[in-house]
Amino acid sequence: MGGMLPQNEGAVNTFGVRRIRRAPALRSGGVGAILCASWIIWNLTGGVRHVTDVSNASRTLLLNVHSCTWDDDILGWLGIPRTILPELLPSSGVMGTTDPRVFFGERIPIAGDAGDQHAATFGQACFRPGMAKNTYGTALALMMNIGETFALSRNGLTTDLAWKIGNKVE
Repeated sequence: MGGMLPQNEGAVNTFGVRRIRRAPALRSGGVGAILCASWIIWNLTGGVRHVTDVSNASRTLLLNVHSCTWDDDILGWLGIPRTILPELLPSSGVMGTTDPRVFFGERIPIAGDAGDQHAATFGQACFRPGMAKNTYGTALALMMNIGETFALSRNGLTTDLAWKIGNKVE
């Protein structure tokens, strides 16, 4: 998750190089928490949409994976205001449109967002419980589809959401 700055400094992307001040979701005084994907969508939409999907949000460990909402208890424990976090959307569906001023003069729908390993799990067709994939890229990642029923690992592994398409969460 990107850095948070004092109120008068605005919010920055993951790398701390671009300030974000105009998003309606950042009405808490100009401070926002940025995930890499939400920063990209923010920029492509010309600063109109501060959104992410549940797969990216689940990796922050701030998401309640049962309700697909930011977890108010965890946010409270950490002192993170919900208002600085991106709006949560399904992994598939129109999240916004590109701003012609920043995207080759065109207004094109942005119709999907997923964490890299989650997208790889989908791309490698791990659609049924028990199907797994292993990739060596941004990280060594073994991911297994456990289906729609949430299960905690007995071996210290994390359980996060792979994707949300419509109302179906896996």
